[in-house]
Amino acid sequence: MALLNINDNEKNEQVAKVFSVMREQIGEVPKPMRLFGISPAIMMTYINSIEYYKNHPSLTFALLSSIRYLVATETCYNSCMAFNGKMLKMQGMTDEDIAKLKSDLGTAPLEEKEIAMLRFVVTGIREPE
Repeated sequence: MALLNINDNEKNEQVAKVFSVMREQIGEVPKPMRLFGISPAIMMTYINSIEYYKNHPSLTFALLSSIRYLVATETCYNSCMAFNGKMLKMQGMTDEDIAKLKSDLGTAPLEEKEIAMLRFVVTGIREPE
């Protein structure tokens, strides 16, 4: 018998509201978010960080999605790769664009300064020394 049942998370009104918004905006509730739902306080801390970056004046959604996708690729985090791949597709990228992004960061549909940031992050993941 499981100690925690993530399917019971939506019994909490706050969790149910967040999950409902996620389903409306992105079509699903990612597995890691369902785990966060076990603790509404931890989930809201995470949601607040999403809101912060969502409204950031210079870190765009496209840049952050690209970073998350490439970091997930480098670390073999499949569910994060799938989710952020979906986010990239919502921004107009094709499967071919995403595949090319992995091998040539310069092909990302980003501003030059964002590509520089993307290169910096990926280099840090690939060569942390």
